[in-house]
Amino acid sequence: MVEEGFKNVDGRPKWAIPWMEDDPAMIIPQLWVGRMRKDAADALAYGCDGLLGIHWRTMILGPNVSALAKAAWDQDYDLKEGRDAENIDFYIDWAVASFGPDAGEDIGSLFAGLDGVPGLPPESSRKANLPRPADWVGGPGGLVPDARPWEEAAKEYNFVEEFESFRPMIPEFEYTDRYNYWLNQFKYLRSTGKLCCSLGEFNRIRQEVESLDESGAAGKKLMIENQLLPVRQREMAELSEVYKYLLNSISTRGGLGNLANWEQHVWNTSFKPQDDYLQQQLGELPPDYFPSRDYPGDARLIVPTIRTVLNPGETFTLEVICANMEVEEARLYYRAFGERRYKWLSLDHQQRAVYQAKLSFDDTEPTGFDWYVDVKDTGGREFLYPSGGAHKPASVTRW
Repeated sequence: MVEEGFKNVDGRPKWAIPWMEDDPAMIIPQLWVGRMRKDAADALAYGCDGLLGIHWRTMILGPNVSALAKAAWDQDYDLKEGRDAENIDFYIDWAVASFGPDAGEDIGSLFAGLDGVPGLPPESSRKANLPRPADWVGGPGGLVPDARPWEEAAKEYNFVEEFESFRPMIPEFEYTDRYNYWLNQFKYLRSTGKLCCSLGEFNRIRQEVESLDESGAAGKKLMIENQLLPVRQREMAELSEVYKYLLNSISTRGGLGNLANWEQHVWNTSFKPQDDYLQQQLGELPPDYFPSRDYPGDARLIVPTIRTVLNPGETFTLEVICANMEVEEARLYYRAFGERRYKWLSLDHQQRAVYQAKLSFDDTEPTGFDWYVDVKDTGGREFLYPSGGAHKPASVTRW
């Protein structure tokens, strides 16, 4: 929200810095295009001559960032009451560019319906049209136990199947990676919502157990073993599903930070208290009641930092994470702008699943080059990044 006091500031530049995302929902997608547009309009109305956005993550905020950037130049859209603005025109344009012309309009309409806050203010900033199973729980991005059965809560996530139905309309290579990213993020959100319902069920049963008096010690132990432990075991299976879709969509260091939040914060606020309680009541728990140590995500290549510009004389350094695979051969292919044939060099193994390549040029080399990564695993599978390989490579320009 833009502070109204900006309009009373004289004699100095006025830069508004609205929030592109909020702390409580740090671990899940947030769609705030209408809010970004309204904040930009408020900034202009208050006489601000500068506009920035504050955020933590990057890729998942693509629509929000783009909306604020465009609204700094053009505010030809309708404002609503409260902190919102029309967004359908933005989302259709964004979706066509992101997913291709065949499905773009339908996907844009879907995103527009998920953007913003339901109803008219005064509404809590912690409400949203997009399901919101996360909130501030001892810090940013905690899980909110849901008392509803999953069969009821699941209806809020019907948009995930609708989005998945557009897959046949997504052109290969050019738009596939972006589509898969959002599909996995939406499935990750749905899996998080399902896990929150199990958390709510665990809390309900625990309260019933605790309501038994001392004379019911035997019954208490029986309820824990027959009712509480199965829910805990189900939670661990659902947590593995959450991690699967999160890992399948991680592509930046910000995404890795999201994973760290689950490991360092969510576990301690949502599941560590369960551990303490169950172990106090029953002693040590078997492995089935803890997260699996197996990597649940698909085999894929992750390039967490993509350079598009190099300074004069700078070495091109590429880090590649070969997730969930046994690497047989890993190569970086490259060609100067204007050339047809690719050259290649091997990626060096750094540690665990991390590989690296370095490419140096002297002053006589051309001003830019295309590149892609080709990895073959011991099972004979081939993985390309970008997914179009030689036909749709990434590019780097040298100043």
